[in-house]
Amino acid sequence: MKNESFTDSQIYTIILSAIIIFLSIFVIKILAYFLPAICIGLFIIYVTRPIYHTLERIIKNRSIPIAITIIFIIVTTSFFAANFISVAMTESTTLLNNPTVKNILTTQYDINTTDIQAEILRVINYDKIMLLLEKPDLESIQDLETYSSQIRYTISTIVGLLWGIGYIILQLIIAFMIAFYGVRDRRSIKKLISKAVPENHKNFIDSFMKEMDISLNNIFMGIFLTAVLTGALAYVIFMYYSIPYPIILATATAILTLIPIIGAWLIYTPISMLMFFSGDAQTAITFFVLNLLIVSSIPDWITKPLIIAKEKKMNILLVLISFIGGAAVFGPIGFILGPIIIAAAASIVYVFIHDADKEITG
Repeated sequence: MKNESFTDSQIYTIILSAIIIFLSIFVIKILAYFLPAICIGLFIIYVTRPIYHTLERIIKNRSIPIAITIIFIIVTTSFFAANFISVAMTESTTLLNNPTVKNILTTQYDINTTDIQAEILRVINYDKIMLLLEKPDLESIQDLETYSSQIRYTISTIVGLLWGIGYIILQLIIAFMIAFYGVRDRRSIKKLISKAVPENHKNFIDSFMKEMDISLNNIFMGIFLTAVLTGALAYVIFMYYSIPYPIILATATAILTLIPIIGAWLIYTPISMLMFFSGDAQTAITFFVLNLLIVSSIPDWITKPLIIAKEKKMNILLVLISFIGGAAVFGPIGFILGPIIIAAAASIVYVFIHDADKEITG
């Protein structure tokens, strides 16, 4: 009976292990899909920490300060995004009306700059799409094949557009939910982790979470302060060269710095092109080089590593490797994910070494 009971126990263990592995694979796949949302959520948590900590001292309810902080972020971001789009459309119209630009677009790319709306409709095959709404004149099998291909093209285009927009909206919603519940329930989450860990590993996990929290705070504050410094430097240069809408463009520069790979060049490069095609080549080149050396270099390669690596467990070289290596392995999101992974590894090593030193000195 004992052997039979032991065998049943083994079977139960194998089945349970298989279920756990199966579920773990799906959990990992789900988390991988929401990886951008997780990174954005962590960014919001750590960057807004000083704000909601201040509000928590005034408002005792834990949810209200977090909600106020998130609403403030959404409203501020939406305001600057709307203004930036307005300015971008105005400046784009000015650029397209430049005679040199008109000539290049017309002769080399066959783009009609006199009627931008008509050109956009032509690019998206508006006429073909509208034909689908009319009664098709199908006189042959070839007409039917053409009509079917147009339907497939239209459906795939619309689905692709809606999928892209939906993906972005979903990631942002999840990010704000992670930020809200991550801050509100942070103490409960820590207690839950602490209870799930065996007694002899509690000190190690507590030390690891503390060190990881410090590292994440340095990483995200480093990225945020880099963006702020980038915007400030861009504002000074834009003011010096009398660029229109310097505050809005500098703010857009700072926001774009937060997005991996996109960066500040997306703002100052079109401005440099506008200067160049306006006939002021020397000023355009000087403006571009100055932005490249100051706006795109100083904050990204000096300020960010110094802030993130101010803890002894992460030196500047390790931080730089984490940014570049993370992007190489995980793509654009790796600029955030890479430092997080390296910070986790560094925190584990740091706690091990710290505990070892305690045992030796003790």
